[in-house]
Amino acid sequence: MAVDQWLALVRDAICVPPDELTEDRISQLMCRLMEAQFPGVTTRLLLDGPGDADDPPDGDGAPTAACRPPGPRRGTAPTTVQARLTLPSGRAVGRAIFEGPAAVVAGLDAAAIEAWGQVVAAALDHIGRVSLGAGLLAEARHEALHDALTGLANRTLLLDRLEHAIQRSGRSGQVVAVMFVDLDRFKSVNDLYGHRVGDQLLVALARRLESGVRSDDTVARLSGDEFVVVCEGLENDAQGEVIAAHLAQTINEPFDVSVGPIPVTASIGLAFTLGADTSAEALIDQADVAMYQAKHSGGHGYRVVDLSERSRTRRLAEMELELREALDRDELRTVYQPIVETVTGRVVGFEALLRWRNGRLGEIPPETFLPLAERSRLMERMGRWLIEQAGSDLGPLARRAPTALAFNVSGRQLLEGASLVRSVAGLLESLDGRLTVTLDLTEQTLAHENQTIHATLAELKRLGVFLALDDFGVGYSSLNSLSRVPIDSVKVDRSFVTQLGTGSSHQAIVHAVCTLAHVLGMSVVAEGVETARQHEMVTILGCDYSQGYFHSAPRPAGDLAELMAAPLRPGRVDPAGPGSPSGPGARPFNSTE
Repeated sequence: MAVDQWLALVRDAICVPPDELTEDRISQLMCRLMEAQFPGVTTRLLLDGPGDADDPPDGDGAPTAACRPPGPRRGTAPTTVQARLTLPSGRAVGRAIFEGPAAVVAGLDAAAIEAWGQVVAAALDHIGRVSLGAGLLAEARHEALHDALTGLANRTLLLDRLEHAIQRSGRSGQVVAVMFVDLDRFKSVNDLYGHRVGDQLLVALARRLESGVRSDDTVARLSGDEFVVVCEGLENDAQGEVIAAHLAQTINEPFDVSVGPIPVTASIGLAFTLGADTSAEALIDQADVAMYQAKHSGGHGYRVVDLSERSRTRRLAEMELELREALDRDELRTVYQPIVETVTGRVVGFEALLRWRNGRLGEIPPETFLPLAERSRLMERMGRWLIEQAGSDLGPLARRAPTALAFNVSGRQLLEGASLVRSVAGLLESLDGRLTVTLDLTEQTLAHENQTIHATLAELKRLGVFLALDDFGVGYSSLNSLSRVPIDSVKVDRSFVTQLGTGSSHQAIVHAVCTLAHVLGMSVVAEGVETARQHEMVTILGCDYSQGYFHSAPRPAGDLAELMAAPLRPGRVDPAGPGSPSGPGARPFNSTE
């Protein structure tokens, strides 16, 4: 067993109250460790009496404590070996006798036995049997509370000092500042120069941090290149920021190591006590968050923790856990927004939309949970559920009259295309041609060449699925997408629709989109139509269809038959106007005509 494993026993021993740590308990603990390494060995402790010097008697000394694990097998002559119980100074204070089968005893490691003896002496000193003074026990105490490489306080000592500092600040009303220091790109130093130089840099950084603060402040090393500085007795937060800025500037000076000067920078996160109720762990955690916020801002400086940003991160993490269970708890539902022919007001189809109401978090907006589902790789499962649910909801309606359905698909769904193709094929087959399907694709999804996505789209087209380019005009590759992908319709983004009537440029853009789409044989859908004026404008400018709250808010499946029965706010403009649906090249919604 390694020497450091024996020494770890001291750290365990000093945590035991003296009145509970007896010689027998020490002996039993020592013997368990010895037997773990050398099964079958019997161990006895023989301690020197007060008058003994360096040569204990050959017989049994006093006091004696023993641990007797299973002895040698019957018929096998036991062999004994002795080990001195010595202090770091070299003075012997007793001995231990190991007895067991010759083959086992012969394998005892001399260095391990020597360290074992030192540990016994240190543990006995803890209960007053031997005077160690400033010997091994003191060293073990220091080792248990300090970092081996830099000599700085470790996490245990840091937490103890910080807890006391927080308590003092609660009584005095003064501020405690905690700074979490992390070198920028420290890994590159290790990769370029090796870990020996990396360690030299860490030691030099420790000395520089100590020199940059007051003598009664605490500088600690947590792990790797992570350091924490605690400054108490500050009058206000501004003083803490001055110290953080000073440390950042100090660290910016090159460090002299064996290979020469190495320039480095650091990101420093800064957090302050909010009262005596703040815990040490929480304060370090806040400073850690601020450090990462500093790194995300480019590093090379300090950042005071933004608790609102941290709160948002925690809420999203909590929301992701809830979203993973949403389908199993039946929390998702579908609603449908009508797609209306602009001139007649006739409902020609519906866009299926996901909604989520969580029992604990309440109603979650789609713009919040849909990106979360995409990042969490939940969109494929949720999209499959949406298709199945839409088929169930629209089935009765489609069997009475042909119906059109549109829904959004994400890049992740297209990359995992086999599942999407199977779901859509099953939906179309179940309604036997009574339902046409349009998939709304974002420009971002189509922005990069991807063979898997294009193969999925080709397979969907073979099934008779229509493709719409959603949010047209807000991306950077709109025209390129029209030329590379077999798009059937274009959906003008609501940001253009809401601006109609406020300036001629928006009207010109929408009219140009309609003209281009019609020349290419595509239909145009205006999104986000909310007022009569906007409806009138998109009709005049040539949009074939529109959807938005002017016609209807998204409705549950039970309302769809009523919506199909009568026109929704028919247009009051001349259908022969420029770019109208009757103009050249226009294609009816979800139609191959």
